[in-house]
Formats: sequence, structure tokens, C-alpha cells
Amino acid sequence: MNYRFVFALAFLAVAAAGCGPGSISVTRGNKTLTLFEPEAATVKQGESVKVEVKISRENFTDPVSVRFEGLPPGVTTDNSTTFNNGQDSMNLNFHATAAAPAVTNQEVKIIAEASGGMATKLTMKLSVKAK
Repeated sequence: MNYRFVFALAFLAVAAAGCGPGSISVTRGNKTLTLFEPEAATVKQGESVKVEVKISRENFTDPVSVRFEGLPPGVTTDNSTTFNNGQDSMNLNFHATAAAPAVTNQEVKIIAEASGGMATKLTMKLSVKAK
């Protein structure tokens, strides 16, 4: 067997695993909460875009609240959303007013919190495009 070929395949597999959205976890005792980074999104002025937000829980079923900080001016979404037991993803609408200024790749903080002091956060990129 050609070892260079095997090495190249292994390298590509590791490189591919590092692509795409990331995640961040917090652990308290035997409980773990993970928040996954949504794909970057673009919303046009006066329109809405759906963004899928995902979490995972290990060893607990408590509700997990998710909120957003640092939205671009003129952009709104549900400020606080709750993932109930058994729910691990939801589509949220981000709406830009017709007067929202255009921005590119603004970092928006997503904060996920559960009981017992479990909290984790990461950022997603959100752009507003002129219509």
C-alpha cells in the first residue's frame, strides 16, 4: 500500500473535520451543555432570514434559554428563546427593518443558559444587505 496516499487521506479527514461551524461546551458535575455555532447569515433590508440554532444536553433535561447580544442596528429576533426538554434545534427569524444600515459579518453573541449556573456563549456572523 502506498503510505503517502494513506497519509494524504488521513490529513484530508482531519482538515475536513476542522471545517464548518464550531461548538462550545460547559460541564457542571456530570451535566454538559453544548451550543453549536450557526452558519453565517445575511438578511436584506426589510426582509427576514431563518437561522437554525442547535444545542445538545448530556445528563439533564432542564430548559435551556438562548439570547442574542450585539445585533446590528435595525435587526431584531426573539431576545430570549427556550429549548424545552427533547428539543435540540430551532429556526429563528432575524428581521431587518427597511432602514437597517448595511453591515458585513457583524459578530453577534449567542448565550445559552441552563439551571445550575450552566452558561456558554459563542459568536455568529450576521450581515445586512441593501435591498
